[in-house]
Amino acid sequence: VYLLAQRHGVKVVLDGVWADVVLGGGNRVARFLKQGNFLQAIREARIQAKQPPLQASLRILLAAAWAQFAPQPVRRFKRTIAHLLRDRRVLLGKARLDSSFARKTEPLARRTLFRWHDPVSRPSTRQYRLENISHPHNVAGRERYDRAGAALAVEPRDAFFDRRLIEFCLSLPDSRLHSAEWPKLVLRRAMGGLVPESIRWRRSKELVGYKFNGALLTGSRGPLSHFADVSPLLFGYVSPAILSEI
Repeated sequence: VYLLAQRHGVKVVLDGVWADVVLGGGNRVARFLKQGNFLQAIREARIQAKQPPLQASLRILLAAAWAQFAPQPVRRFKRTIAHLLRDRRVLLGKARLDSSFARKTEPLARRTLFRWHDPVSRPSTRQYRLENISHPHNVAGRERYDRAGAALAVEPRDAFFDRRLIEFCLSLPDSRLHSAEWPKLVLRRAMGGLVPESIRWRRSKELVGYKFNGALLTGSRGPLSHFADVSPLLFGYVSPAILSEI
């Protein structure tokens, strides 16, 4: 998109990357389960199953039930064990990072700090949005877009990170933001006459980056073959298991 903008002399590109952050309402499936609306929870799980990352609707439903009903000490214990196992894979060189590089960059300390921002509690919808807005992954994400745009002399701007819009969205009750059938309902209504109806009322989204990363990291020969010329630059940084597929 930035390359196309550059070719047409466009200097600023608006995006809606953080609409989910500002307008997000937490785990909708878990909320329907809490309300006892099991049919709506099943419908929502089926809708989410069609969106990246692709997964079975039953798995989404069970994960939501766990998040909503499992005691907090049990969920904290499970999360701790899962983190330990993932960290161990990194240090043993079984993850995507080279093990020696991982030790030098102290990934465990970095991961621990990152996880500190991921509470185990069940926050209210408004608190959930506040935590999402203040999460450091927003800064990291925007910086990546800025680097990609800067390489092509394009400035990315996120229309949903306007302070006035954030304050307005935080002031709205959940019933105004979403309905039982439609997430981000306030945005869909606001875009009436401004975008095609097929876009305004769609339930899924196309994430090109997700598809590319999935193909790259699963070891598919097709995408990885494009990296053959630069693979020597990755030695010492990327796991040998991943490099062997190039």
